[in-house]
Formats: sequence, structure tokens, C-alpha cells
Amino acid sequence: LARSAKTCAQFIEVCLVPLVVVNAAYGKGREYFENSFHKDIEKHLKDIPEEDIVEPKASIAAPAMQALGFSFEEPELKEMYLSLISGAMDGRSPNKAHPSFVEIIKQLTSEEALYLKLICSSNSILPIVQLRLKTKDQKGHFVLRNHVLSIFGKKTGNLNDIPIMSSMIENWTRLGIVSVSYTEHLTLDSAYSWVEEAPAYKIEQAKIIDGQSLDFAKGILRVSDFGKHFMQAVT
Repeated sequence: LARSAKTCAQFIEVCLVPLVVVNAAYGKGREYFENSFHKDIEKHLKDIPEEDIVEPKASIAAPAMQALGFSFEEPELKEMYLSLISGAMDGRSPNKAHPSFVEIIKQLTSEEALYLKLICSSNSILPIVQLRLKTKDQKGHFVLRNHVLSIFGKKTGNLNDIPIMSSMIENWTRLGIVSVSYTEHLTLDSAYSWVEEAPAYKIEQAKIIDGQSLDFAKGILRVSDFGKHFMQAVT
């Protein structure tokens, strides 16, 4: 950190700080940029050789700095913005950051950012299911739960029930980060062995009445190439 501190400070003062004038009217935002931002960005730049630190493109740095001024109190989002800004200053990877990434972060909640990192870091293709209630005549079905994933709690090690996960996945799909298909599935049966132990499945199973049955459709959640690019830039 000490090795590149001088260079980092120069770029921050000359290239970045002038861009935060738009935040001057916001007390907390101004205080953050005056007192804490320098230390935060230097930590993100510590692995970049001094000679490779370059002036960031204004099309990325300016909106990222502005958005950071409203999100610095949310750790997950703050880290995404800082990673994006530092990536834009890495001359070794000139195409790592993209202007559209700022708008994507602005459309995520802190909770979404947390789960998105968890999901995208595990694999590019994950098993996902849709819980369905079969009609009494077994000729049709109703969708009870959409987009159920196997997410385990860090403390308990048990499967978690996250009711808003379906909404989050649909948001990520809208943003082009992931896609979901129920016409494709993983061929290993063990990939879906967790389903009947999932809290969501047990909750819906308890509601079943005579003549009805609970079933699930196997599917896959795939991280798009654009999504991989985005996650590499913000993590």
C-alpha cells in the first residue's frame, strides 16, 4: 500500500476528487469523500503496479463516484463501486470496466449484491427448480414457487428460505446478468437431491390437500457472458 500511495493520491486528487463536486450539497457524502474515500480506493489499487495506474474514463468514473456518494453506507454496494473505479484505473485491463455497470449497480439492493456474489462465484450454471401443484386430475398444474435455489446458511449450514429470491432473479434476468430455463436441466439427478429438503418445498407440501400433489420442474440458472464480465469488474 505504501509503495503506490503517492501515485494513488495523485490520481485521486487530479482525476477523481473534482468529479465529486456533484455530491457537495450532500453532507454525509461530502464527509465520506473528504475523510474516507482516499483510504478505500488506495486499498483497491494496492495490487496494481504504479506504472499501470492510469486516468479513468470519465464515462465510468464520474457516474460511479456520483452513485457512490449515495451508497457509501451500504458496504456491499460501496465495494462494487470501488472495485469498478479501481478497475477503470488499471491500465493492464482497459476493457474491464464498462459504463453500463454503474447503472446495473444502481438497480441492485445490498441484499441482491450479496446473493449475486455468492451465486456467481459458485458456478456459471446452477440447478434451479419451479415448485408446482398438480391438479386433482393430474392434467395440469399451478406454479406455487418460482426460481427456488439451494442456498445454505453460513452459520447453520441448512438450506435457507428466501421468499424474495424469485424477484431478485427476475431483476438480474432483466439486467442481463443471468438467464433461467426450465426446458433445460442438469443431467445428474444428485444436482436436484436437495429440493425436497428445501424449506420452500416443505412449506408448500404442508398446504397440500387430498387429491393434490406437489411436483417440481428442473431447470438451470446460467450466468451470462455479460454477467461474468460485470462480476469480474465489481468484485
